[in-house]
Amino acid sequence: MKNQTFRFNALGHRLALGFFLVLLTGLTIHTQAQTVRTGPEGFFDLTREALTQGRAELLLDALPASYTRDLETLARGFGQKMDPTLYKSLMGLLRQTTQVMQTKKPMLLASPTVKKLPLIGSREEIYDQTTSLLSLLTRSALADTTTMQRFQLRPFMQREGTALLKIMSDLKSDTKDAVRIRKGIAMLKETKATVKSVQGDKAMVSVNASGKIATIPFVKVDGRWLPEDLADNIERLLDEGRRNLRGLNFEEGRGMQAKAMGLMAANMGRRILDDVQNAQTQAELEKSFDGIRLLIDSIK
Repeated sequence: MKNQTFRFNALGHRLALGFFLVLLTGLTIHTQAQTVRTGPEGFFDLTREALTQGRAELLLDALPASYTRDLETLARGFGQKMDPTLYKSLMGLLRQTTQVMQTKKPMLLASPTVKKLPLIGSREEIYDQTTSLLSLLTRSALADTTTMQRFQLRPFMQREGTALLKIMSDLKSDTKDAVRIRKGIAMLKETKATVKSVQGDKAMVSVNASGKIATIPFVKVDGRWLPEDLADNIERLLDEGRRNLRGLNFEEGRGMQAKAMGLMAANMGRRILDDVQNAQTQAELEKSFDGIRLLIDSIK
């Protein structure tokens, strides 16, 4: 029941940011061709233009318009059904977390507790990336239920999507995802795509990326050609969003209890973050982490 509150809070921003991450991951794997064409290879032209120009909104031009409509419908539905008091409280907690991470960075990175976290790659880079993502989220159209009810995907991609693309493109760590993204972007200008066969709404496309050749199955969705695995991932994300949205209800039963628990956890979190912010020594900072451990235990 306690986890339910945080799953609800994650739904809104996960739909849009998750949608973008699915796109970016798919695009950096399925790298691009050289000139815009109308067949399956045209998908690569459009996505290459978006990534090389650093304009995330152009990714939408490679996708069926129905995907944009579906995601906007889900985000607006979440804005209507999510309890505004609870959401405001949780977003306030995220803003305070961002502020603390920005102002207490040297002390937090020097903390023995933080050093014990099982992180892969540069600890400072992961810290900075997390801070940037939180700041991006809490300033976006997804930070308020009222603005979410008017959510439009293209402006979101123009602002937050492009900023997220830059954050990911600037990754320098050796984590699996960072390396995959860097390699994908680096291969864009050298990649060529050739359609091998088309049968109705199915196609096979040969992709030559820096001498590495792969054959990728494509499907046609509402007039747009997409790599089949990318289309499947987007459909799964949308289906999950629809299921979660149908069960979103804070007016009775478990939903009311989840709201109460969420508000209590947010209030506790604010007090803990106050202690972290006010810590003047490493010893005081370590002591403030006792409250964080208690909060984590309370929402398990």
